[in-house]
Amino acid sequence: MEIDPTNLESETLLDMVKPTGKNILEVGCGDGRASFYMAKDASNYLAIDSDKDAILRAHKKFSTNQLPNLKFETLDATNTGLAENSFDIVFMLCAFHEIETNKQEQALLEAHRVLKRGGKLIIADPLEPPSQMQLLCNIVCEDFLHFDHSVSVKHSKSILAKAVSDRKFDELEHKICSINNMFENFGELCSSIESVFPEIDWDVTQRDQIKKEFRKSLGVKNDDQKMILSDELDITLLTKC
Repeated sequence: MEIDPTNLESETLLDMVKPTGKNILEVGCGDGRASFYMAKDASNYLAIDSDKDAILRAHKKFSTNQLPNLKFETLDATNTGLAENSFDIVFMLCAFHEIETNKQEQALLEAHRVLKRGGKLIIADPLEPPSQMQLLCNIVCEDFLHFDHSVSVKHSKSILAKAVSDRKFDELEHKICSINNMFENFGELCSSIESVFPEIDWDVTQRDQIKKEFRKSLGVKNDDQKMILSDELDITLLTKC
């Protein structure tokens, strides 16, 4: 399995965030997927998530190579309790759309509060309509988490647009990052999608269900065939007014 074999996603995000020497808050860090490479050149990097289990996984993941400037904490995106005007950058990777729709606006206001004047907000979320990889994740969300992923993504875009129209933020840059993920076979693909959802206690029945739906969605006829699936990020760079 090769996820983003050319490192296009990380290089694009690093180019937009420009973390060198900055005081950065990452909101919705999960298990630290991007935290380590983002924190390497930052002055200070605080990665937060409201999910205690995700923060525990992040601590475990980086227990042997923790950077002294990288910290993980369990905090609520809508009410962090962090000092006002204290961060140069607030960064969210595949996190903003995951916030409950009735709390997304408050999460943006909190990001605005903790950012210094002229500070940057970078939000990288799935594209809508979804890429091939995201489409499979959407199936899992709807079947097992009872969560309509597409509705949440569309709502988050409208909240971002409102924040710009309300002059909380100015939009500086917008990019679509398209990457290819390569899998040796269908089973490896299914395992990869399962790993995205550690909160689900996967059993045989659930695995059989998603395999059936994935086959139908992708038109898979041979489980042993190599597969290349697209994934896309919609990245928006804003600055605090």
